[in-house]
Amino acid sequence: MRTISDGVFTPALSFSTTDPTGLVYGSQDGRYVKIGSMVQFWAKIVLTNKGTGGVGDLQMSLPFVARKPGAALVGQCLAVTFPTGMEQLVGKISANSGVMKLIGNDSAGAAAVAVTYAEIANTTEIEVSGSYILAE
Repeated sequence: MRTISDGVFTPALSFSTTDPTGLVYGSQDGRYVKIGSMVQFWAKIVLTNKGTGGVGDLQMSLPFVARKPGAALVGQCLAVTFPTGMEQLVGKISANSGVMKLIGNDSAGAAAVAVTYAEIANTTEIEVSGSYILAE
């Protein structure tokens, strides 16, 4: 018998090298449904100040650590400058990770470039949904 649970979590942004000082959220909302080892999630973050001094790739926290790679659909993304040549954003979840990186893809899906601190603004809004397998 599989266990089914649902709940809320507080998504947060971090950066692969250095987190900024003074980052301020307008809102942080997250929900998940867990069926056995599968997690389905939705998260939305709204910034009112991106702070200063952030360096590296943009990451968003997940409700649980992933065992296997997963993906997320970026449903809304406001006040983010797409990396050069990129036309759409997706969320990349790596194995054994509790964060998802935002990645820009070109129209052919051949190239992928991470969104960095420099490409977000004080008013950035990011809404994502996705699924992945839990770490054991």
